[in-house]
Amino acid sequence: MDILINNFINNSDINTIILNNYVDSNNEKSNHEIFIGYDYSFLKEQDIDLLKSDFIQYIQSAYFTKQDFIEAKDVLINSFTSPNPNMSKAQIDAYESITENGSIKYCKANSTIKLCGVLQDKQVIDSGIYKCVKSKSITLAKNYIKKFLITSKIRYYTVDKYSTFEIIDDKIIITF
Repeated sequence: MDILINNFINNSDINTIILNNYVDSNNEKSNHEIFIGYDYSFLKEQDIDLLKSDFIQYIQSAYFTKQDFIEAKDVLINSFTSPNPNMSKAQIDAYESITENGSIKYCKANSTIKLCGVLQDKQVIDSGIYKCVKSKSITLAKNYIKKFLITSKIRYYTVDKYSTFEIIDDKIIITF
């Protein structure tokens, strides 16, 4: 793990990470390409502007009402403008940032690497087992709205074991 961490530290030109054969908590095996060279504050401001505009329109839905849609937009705006400070403090204490923007972090508690990036591409190799979830109508409205937001494409990955990694130009390719 130290070799991978040192490569992240010593290669500041890296802006893309490719994860091959990544297995998530649902046992889904897939390949991911994520962009790590982003500015979260900029993406957040773009999403707030989008939410405040009329770009995202209510569409007739069997799953949520227009009132749910309006409330969902307000909840999402508030989540960007007033984040939970306790959650932010816990995140700061648990991780040591490897990159300037915090997209690559080292977890002190379990010696893993946490990757955070904007999903560019995903190819599922083997489907996993997914829980059936019953959501409230406002949650369904939020999920609909999030499809338009850039920050909703941010994904988190844990690297604890890997087979190989290689650096090609501005990319690190990690194979599990």
